[in-house]
Amino acid sequence: AVRLGQAHVGVTVGAVHHDDITARQLARVGQVLVIPKRHRLARKKSVRLSDLDGEKLIVPAADRPHRRALDDALSGIGWHVAVEASGWELMLHFAKLGLGATIVNASCRIPAGLVSRPLPQLPPRDYVVLVRRRFDEQTAAATLVDMLLRDLSGAAQQAR
Repeated sequence: AVRLGQAHVGVTVGAVHHDDITARQLARVGQVLVIPKRHRLARKKSVRLSDLDGEKLIVPAADRPHRRALDDALSGIGWHVAVEASGWELMLHFAKLGLGATIVNASCRIPAGLVSRPLPQLPPRDYVVLVRRRFDEQTAAATLVDMLLRDLSGAAQQAR
């Protein structure tokens, strides 16, 4: 949409390589396993991918990037699809209902009754803000980009 001029600003995950787009990093976010407080893995400080053997996982549909990355990372581990869901909030909702464990970004708000555990074997995800190269720095969209960068930079410094 940004490339077509249908949006002034975009946010996405991963590297963007287009001559007509400028991408600036917003945040680098780790991935976590989200499970009920009484789950067998809840006592661990962090979880290894091999710990997920036999688990029922709430995952995105097979054609989504996060699912493809999980399929690759969990290759050779005997996990099962509990539910396919679109979006972090729905995945977390299904986990809260007890349908299975899920893997989401560490920036997600974890609902009461659930805990998150780091998955250090999974790479962090880079979020970037996108604008067209001929972006007018004097617009409301430019102000939005500046606010996003400033707010996320401040939040990252507070987390340290």
